[in-house]
Amino acid sequence: MLKPPRNILDNITDTVVDEFVTSLNLKPKRKYKHGRVKGFSAVLSSRQLKSLKSNSKVAYIEPDGTLKIQAFIPSSHSRDSTTFPKRSLLTQSPAPWNLARISHRQKGSTTYTYDSLATGQGTCSYILDTGLFTQHADFQNRATLLKNFDTTDNSDADLSGHGTHVAAILGGTKYGVAKQTKIYAIKVCNKSGACNLSDVIAGIALVISDSKARSSMCAKGVTMTLSFGAPVSSWRSIQEGILAAVQAGIFVVAAAGNDNIDVKGITPASSPFVCSVGASDINDAKASFSNYGAMIGVFAPGVAIQSAWIGGVDASALKTL
Repeated sequence: MLKPPRNILDNITDTVVDEFVTSLNLKPKRKYKHGRVKGFSAVLSSRQLKSLKSNSKVAYIEPDGTLKIQAFIPSSHSRDSTTFPKRSLLTQSPAPWNLARISHRQKGSTTYTYDSLATGQGTCSYILDTGLFTQHADFQNRATLLKNFDTTDNSDADLSGHGTHVAAILGGTKYGVAKQTKIYAIKVCNKSGACNLSDVIAGIALVISDSKARSSMCAKGVTMTLSFGAPVSSWRSIQEGILAAVQAGIFVVAAAGNDNIDVKGITPASSPFVCSVGASDINDAKASFSNYGAMIGVFAPGVAIQSAWIGGVDASALKTL
């Protein structure tokens, strides 16, 4: 990544990035030109690497790495009042247990009660994951595959199901909370759940630029969901990418992870700029697999969650996140 002059983040122009690429005769995999994320990813020879390391305009160089989708956990679990202001309330009945749980003080309810104004209308939700089955009926034509950065599946489709499942929990009409949000998927992970760091950075940069272009459509808020992680305390590039997103007004959510360890050792969930989400079960206990620690922002239902699935417009699956 390149140094911003005098810490003015947007003063590095596209031309400067291109000059580096041209001078070293590089064929970059990705170029990054948003906020603090100014640079490129490429395969470098030892000569090219040495040249970059000695250049005073280079802030740092990181090797590309792999993050993993927080995989579904094999589960033996099954699906077993707040006072609102005086405005219209809607009730979904029956509702998946996870929806019912977030709208009642006491566990055990089978209905989801929510404010008619709290449906996500006027918001945009960006999901960096394994892709999205946009034709699923639960999205009601509100879902778009914005970009596929993955180069290993040779397909734009969600071949895993993870991205589709997560997207419907967020914004599905039947399975989701924000039932009227616009959903924009960016495929950065393959069907095995592997996500290249360079593709993730490209995805974050795209969210920043695309949400800016849709500012009138997304006037009530923008979220970005990251459901992957790696057992490293910090990658500077992803931290700066997330910071750039936050500075652009984007609320960033990251899965805490499923290894039953302190989240402080997981990127991006340990970033101080994200809301790190751990998993709880139907008994309001921490899910046995969920990561934990002081950097968790919130625990939310994550065991035996019914949501949309790939394979058919009405397909669903019960998965533990």
